[in-house]
Amino acid sequence: LVSILFSTLIIFLTGLIDDIKGLSALSKFCFQLIAAILVVSAAKFSSIEFNFFNAQYSELLSIVLSIIYIIGITNAINLIDGLDGLAGGVSLIIVISFLVLGILAPNGVKIGYVYVLVPLIGSLIAFLFYNKEPAKTFLGDTGSLMLGWIFAILSLVYSQKTTFTLSILIPVMVLGLPAFDVVFVMIKRFFIRHEYGYKGRLAQVFTGDQNHLHHLLLSIGLSKKETVLILYLITSITSFIALYFYFYNRDNYNQENMIYVLMCVFSIIFIIRFIVEWKANRKK
Repeated sequence: LVSILFSTLIIFLTGLIDDIKGLSALSKFCFQLIAAILVVSAAKFSSIEFNFFNAQYSELLSIVLSIIYIIGITNAINLIDGLDGLAGGVSLIIVISFLVLGILAPNGVKIGYVYVLVPLIGSLIAFLFYNKEPAKTFLGDTGSLMLGWIFAILSLVYSQKTTFTLSILIPVMVLGLPAFDVVFVMIKRFFIRHEYGYKGRLAQVFTGDQNHLHHLLLSIGLSKKETVLILYLITSITSFIALYFYFYNRDNYNQENMIYVLMCVFSIIFIIRFIVEWKANRKK
């Protein structure tokens, strides 16, 4: 608990300094890496196993994957925060889904989930009153990084407390839109920027552009409000799929089914993105 609180403080201060003075992408990554190493290492020392997928992986690989996962999810919310009400609304849907998962999960998860998520739901609802278009207040890096950090930590805690193999994939399905959108964007950044060479292209992966799904929806002529509502709908669908799968399979669990469901969520987001990007390119 102390390690989580201290590492969360690091994330909060990183976002706050970035909002006030500005930080480079490398500086933010370094602070996030320190925070992730701190919380994963402390969990290891207290005999909590951070097995990202299952026990067949080595301890070192488990730690590395956990750190990559935490940093990835932390930044996912930050990177979709491009329209009024978007990141806050998507986060609210995710938080409610996490709360339902926590209530359905074993007793070890319920109390901690309720203590963290119920106040967060209230905070996000109040925030959205002032963040809807035209927004009067914003998440900033402080808010968006904190939300991503909380989702990353809670999903790992959830995966430890359940008996499912690959249980981490259930919260990943809930986080499908921000998580997969970031993956798609980074892959595209790497493959389309040929002029930089391989090392330069790796650096360009972390350079901003207009290729996120909300940018593409705007480019085909949708209004900001329509774009936000569509992304709310996608997040609701992926969250419903995850909750439906968990509820109807917790007594008759099949590991292969979880992989198929994750592929379904991935395919939904990929197909939507493919169609929207195709329309955007035709319009250009």
